[in-house]
Amino acid sequence: MRIRGVDKTPGCSSVEINGRVYEFLIRDKSHPQNREISEVLVHLMKQLVGFEDLDCQFVLLSSA
Repeated sequence: MRIRGVDKTPGCSSVEINGRVYEFLIRDKSHPQNREISEVLVHLMKQLVGFEDLDCQFVLLSSA
């Protein structure tokens, strides 16, 4: 795509908590609590092991 000069819009997710909207962009590590958020996601993924009916995918990118 880069060879053709086409730029892809990054994927994002958003969640509303207590009336405030939080947006997460793929590969964005600018959040001051990025490390803690990643650790919680890893913990949650480990808890999901065995739930075969889930129709979702998670991709975690290490900042190390």
